[in-house]
Amino acid sequence: MRKHEVIKVPKTVKIIVQPSKSIEVKLDDNSSIRRAIIDGNRNQQPIVEPVDASPAPPVNPVTPTPQIDRPRITPKDLAVGQKQVVIHQQPRPKKRTRVVYQNTEVSESSIAKINALRWVGQNKLLIIVGNGPSISEVPLEQIVGYDKIDIMSINKPDERVWPSDYWGFCDISQYTRHKQLWDTYDGVIINSTAIKHSKPNSLQIKNISGKGFSQDLLNGIHIGRSTVFANMQTALWMGYEHIYIFGCDMNPEGIDGKLHFYGTNPDVDPEVRKRRFEKEAEYYSYAANILSEEDRSKFTFCSSYNPWPFVEKYNSIDHLEAVPEIVERVQKL
Repeated sequence: MRKHEVIKVPKTVKIIVQPSKSIEVKLDDNSSIRRAIIDGNRNQQPIVEPVDASPAPPVNPVTPTPQIDRPRITPKDLAVGQKQVVIHQQPRPKKRTRVVYQNTEVSESSIAKINALRWVGQNKLLIIVGNGPSISEVPLEQIVGYDKIDIMSINKPDERVWPSDYWGFCDISQYTRHKQLWDTYDGVIINSTAIKHSKPNSLQIKNISGKGFSQDLLNGIHIGRSTVFANMQTALWMGYEHIYIFGCDMNPEGIDGKLHFYGTNPDVDPEVRKRRFEKEAEYYSYAANILSEEDRSKFTFCSSYNPWPFVEKYNSIDHLEAVPEIVERVQKL
């Protein structure tokens, strides 16, 4: 028969029963032992021993991080003009911006369109119209309408030659800003693979990182920080008799403070744009050094504002004199 015995013990105790089968301890809200029910020999008396109430040490002790005593500045301290103690924290290093080249493989559709461009320019002239401010001084409308002159607009088209035969851009910001033109244009659009949008008359060409000049568009192109530079490679692939390049001014001073014929590029700070010209010039110069004399002679830069030495490695002409030369040349084809 089970017996119950009430034992009064201190708040912190250790109960040892020899032998014992089960011990049940119930605590009230005040954490005092109310009852000890011992199931076993009725004659066995519980042995009560006081124990150390200090907590047992952790199995894997971890040294806590020392706390820094920081002086607290109260409004009263500031009111009476006492010195304020400033605790300087180590600034976090800034992450460096990385340029990630879009080297995505092109679609089968783009490959077919790139192949279709091969040699379409034979016995014709190509006029590449960049966005430099000097094109505002050139009567470009006088070269529109010739059967043997094709025109390629770069980035923002000049309305005097729009719609042109070709339109090239490699930056998604150009697509965003000129979405309405994209929707209605039915000429050939030449993009890099950075442009994920496509339509039946557009194609994407893979970018090859680093300096170079590609003569096989199926392998890709070196954008060289410049859409004009990228499409110099396109022009050779297409086999034009000669290529005239307008609006490649690359002058940090601009014309009347303008770096572009339309004013300011809303996507690039003008000071940043000025610094980029020097880097772009390196790609043009590198290409001039690796191209054959025959290929290099196919290009004529039409700008009296371009200050970079690479221009001397190609043909060049004052932009104000270029249109009469083009008209004369096309009549001989």
